[in-house]
Amino acid sequence: MRLLAENKGALGEFARDVVAGRTQLHAIVRESIVPEDVLEEVRAAARQWNSLPDEEKYVLTHEWEDTVRRTIEALNSAEIR
Repeated sequence: MRLLAENKGALGEFARDVVAGRTQLHAIVRESIVPEDVLEEVRAAARQWNSLPDEEKYVLTHEWEDTVRRTIEALNSAEIR
C-alpha cells in the first residue's frame, strides 16, 4: 500500500487513505474508488460507442490499422505552419 500511495490518481489516494487508517483495504470491494466525474466520462464514452451503427463499430475495431496508417500519412503530408 505504501508503494501505491506514492502514485497520483484515485488508486494512490485510496492507498494513502488505507495507510493513514482512514479506510480499510477491503473497502475496495464494497465501494468505487473512481471519482464520480471520471465514471460519468466512461459512461458517456460507452453511450457514444453503443449509439454507433454496427458498420462503423466494425470498421473501428477491425480496420483500425488501415485507419491509423492513413491518418499518420495524412498528418505527415500536412503542411506545418
